Amino acid sequence: MHYELIKLDQFSGSKATIYSILPKGESLSLFEEFIEENVSDYSAEIKQIMSRLIQIGKVTGFRDHYFKEEGDSNFVYRHGKSFWALFDDEEKKLRLYCISISNVVLILGGGGYKSKSVMKWQDDPILSEKVREFMNYGDSIFNQIDAKDIYWSENSEYLTGNLKNYEDE
Repeated sequence: MHYELIKLDQFSGSKATIYSILPKGESLSLFEEFIEENVSDYSAEIKQIMSRLIQIGKVTGFRDHYFKEEGDSNFVYRHGKSFWALFDDEEKKLRLYCISISNVVLILGGGGYKSKSVMKWQDDPILSEKVREFMNYGDSIFNQIDAKDIYWSENSEYLTGNLKNYEDE
C-alpha cells in the first residue's frame, strides 16, 4: 500500500493531532473523499462531524463516548481497541471510520451511509469495502510504527518519521 499520512491542521490542536490518508496518485485523502461523497445528501451531519473533530483536536481530546468500537476481531487482536466509528448515534446516518493511537492521534478514513436496517458494517457491501480498505491501511501504519519508520515526536503529541509509505521514496 502506497500512501501518505497528512496532518489535518484545521482539526488538530493541543488535545489531539488528526490525520487522514492520501493514497499515492490520488488528489483527495480518504476523509476528503468521504466529505465529497456525502456532503450533498448529509450536509448537516458533515457539519456535525467537522465540529466534533475540532472539539476533539482543540478542546476535549479523544473521548470514548464520541465513538463506537468497530473493526473485525483480527484487527483488534493485532492492534487492540483502535478502530472506531465516529458519531455512532441512533439518529445519525453517516459513519466515519477512524483509527486512534494512544488517544492522542486520530487517523480519519472513509465511511458512508449506514441504513438503520443494517446491523453491522459487514452486512453493507459499500461500508464493508471501505472498512476493509482502511483496516489494511491501519495494518500498514502499525507495521511502520513497529519498524520505527513512524514514531512519536519528542513531546509525544504527533507522529513523525516516514509519513510517506512509498517504496520509491
